[in-house]
Amino acid sequence: RVIAAWGNHDIETAARESIVQKALDPIARWYSVLLGDAGRLIVLDSNQVGNPDQTAWLESELASAGQPTIARMPTATAATSTKPNTDGLPNVFMPILLLFASQ
Repeated sequence: RVIAAWGNHDIETAARESIVQKALDPIARWYSVLLGDAGRLIVLDSNQVGNPDQTAWLESELASAGQPTIARMPTATAATSTKPNTDGLPNVFMPILLLFASQ
């Protein structure tokens, strides 16, 4: 079973985005997958860190977790890049993840 996460190179052009959508029978930009007794995997789109829909969805998913949860995104949460789509990672995703990790 393949569990994919959108990467920053997947959206550089419309052609690439189309290829990824076709190859992965379109996948959502962010989603969760149950891993049986192992818990749940949350896949995030680090290209859309500032998307309020993704942030609200993440908070909702973590609030209702009830089992071990792994969060996965293609870009590291402490990215040192100056690209506009990665500078929010430590400021947006990490506080949410840390808040729910302590519960």
